[in-house]
Amino acid sequence: LLVLLIIILYSISLRASVRKRTLQLEKEIEQRKRTQEQLRISEERLEMATDAAEIGIWDWDIRNNTIYFNDMWKIMLGYDPGELDNKWETFTMLLHPDEREAIEKQYNDYMTRKVSSYQVMMRMKTRENKWKWILSISKSPLRDEQGETIRAAGIHIDMDDIKQKEMELQELTEELMISNKELQQFAYITSHNLRAPVANLRSLTWLFNKEELAGRNKDIFDKINLSIDKLSSTLEDLNEILSSRVHKTELREPVSFEKELTDVMHSISEEIMEKEAAITYDFSKAKDICYPGKVIHSVFLNTITNAIKYRKEHERPVIHITTQEDGE
Repeated sequence: LLVLLIIILYSISLRASVRKRTLQLEKEIEQRKRTQEQLRISEERLEMATDAAEIGIWDWDIRNNTIYFNDMWKIMLGYDPGELDNKWETFTMLLHPDEREAIEKQYNDYMTRKVSSYQVMMRMKTRENKWKWILSISKSPLRDEQGETIRAAGIHIDMDDIKQKEMELQELTEELMISNKELQQFAYITSHNLRAPVANLRSLTWLFNKEELAGRNKDIFDKINLSIDKLSSTLEDLNEILSSRVHKTELREPVSFEKELTDVMHSISEEIMEKEAAITYDFSKAKDICYPGKVIHSVFLNTITNAIKYRKEHERPVIHITTQEDGE
């Protein structure tokens, strides 16, 4: 009887334990179902978001040597999802040959912790055998206790349209710079070549005695002088603009002060002789300078012509030019 009682009590206790464990298992199963459902929803949301944003995803399990490319990773290159195998060789096969070695080195540096992040712009081959610019980004790979990388994931973004526009803009910028330089050179040559004839024209008009001219000829003579003044003023403005631009853009070169001054004096020799200008110089303290030659030429030309133009009336202009070092 005692044995029977013990068996009955044990059976009741066992049933209670089984019932309790069953309830626990049911709760665990339900929790797992909810977790799996939440995971499925999260994966669907991620897939929808990446598809909408046209973002490719890659996920490499280095320990098991398996790699995953999502559908968009393949679609952005023009392939159907089933056309490309999920393996590392697929990626390297599609890389541009000129960039393959550099990209693999950057990726290895990232895997071995030489750099903290991986971000490269690269060209990959499309199904139509064209090259498309792709931006690949990866951060914070998974590492084991020894610090070895065991898993890495990242994204691919189609940057082809932006890159093409950038290249077109760069090409246009270079063309504009060339055109601007050619235009600047043309303007400089025009200004330089016209200054001497204008100076000579002015010298010739000074030879005329205005009082001896008849009425109409006197009016014509005044208009000639006015035209010369306007042309001279225009050339001075143009020269000022060119000097400013040259100062910013021209390469510096060794320039001899004496040579530049001699060239300037030769170009306006008629004006110098007409006004009996006395020009002397002393370049012993600084004979040359590393600077755009056009600027130095312009400085000498403006200095001499302005000194002659704005001299005191009926006085012979005396011009003395010197140089000195400022320590820089």
